[in-house]
Amino acid sequence: MSIFSKYNNEIIELLNEDLNNSQIARKILKENYTDSFRKHVGTIRSASGITRACQNVGVDPKTVPMLWLKNKNESVRVTNPLFEKADEKQFQDLTSTLIKDLQEYAPTFVKLERIENKDSYLLVLDPADLHIGKLSKHFETGEDYNNQIAVHRALAGVKGILQKVSSFNIDKILFIGGNDILHIDNPKRTTTSGTPQDTDGMWFENFIIAKNLYIDILEILLPIADVHFCFNPSNHDYTNGFFLAQVIETYFKNCQNITFDTSIAHRKGFRYYNNLIGTTHGDGAKNL
Repeated sequence: MSIFSKYNNEIIELLNEDLNNSQIARKILKENYTDSFRKHVGTIRSASGITRACQNVGVDPKTVPMLWLKNKNESVRVTNPLFEKADEKQFQDLTSTLIKDLQEYAPTFVKLERIENKDSYLLVLDPADLHIGKLSKHFETGEDYNNQIAVHRALAGVKGILQKVSSFNIDKILFIGGNDILHIDNPKRTTTSGTPQDTDGMWFENFIIAKNLYIDILEILLPIADVHFCFNPSNHDYTNGFFLAQVIETYFKNCQNITFDTSIAHRKGFRYYNNLIGTTHGDGAKNL
């Protein structure tokens, strides 16, 4: 039996008396109710009072997180239990939906067959320090910079390099991701260590812009040669950059022409025949 059904009559009697906080507290103490009953009476009374107040002004009680109850003797902040439950349910539903989407969604890619060529080359592409989300104004710094400029430079740079190497037989592409792809690492608009930054757009918008940019670049590269995506963690976006790399790996999980190294290690190495290509952002790797 729940506390509500067990003390149903007593609860109804207390609420119907429409006592103020001090009066109902004295009555509960006088009647020697159990602690659990007092707690639930307080919860129900809070919800009832907020409900009545919202009805008076034509507002849905479920959309109101709290209410200030004030008179000449009292000033009380009351949390709305109805809102908390609704908000918690919405969060749980959203979480379940996001997890399901991430688990189930990934585009299908047709495996591309490559022609072997002994005279072949590795193309290394590293569009480092894009800082998507960075904002700079010419009036202050002498140069404008924003998300639109960042994306344009990245795409133009990749296409320009591909044009210059078009006469070479490229059999593998090493693409370096990370390296401050994002400018900030939290909703407070700071780097991972807490340094404040001037920003263009909201943090979630910047994350989506960076995700779409990486997808666009990788889809440009895949028709040319198989790609190895190597993630370098960095100081501006140590956590969000890692999350972004994981999202990109998930997006291409059904593609057999791309491999990934998205670990959080600061030093990364890639072997191309007898050659070792080592990469790092520089902030976290110690000198040997």
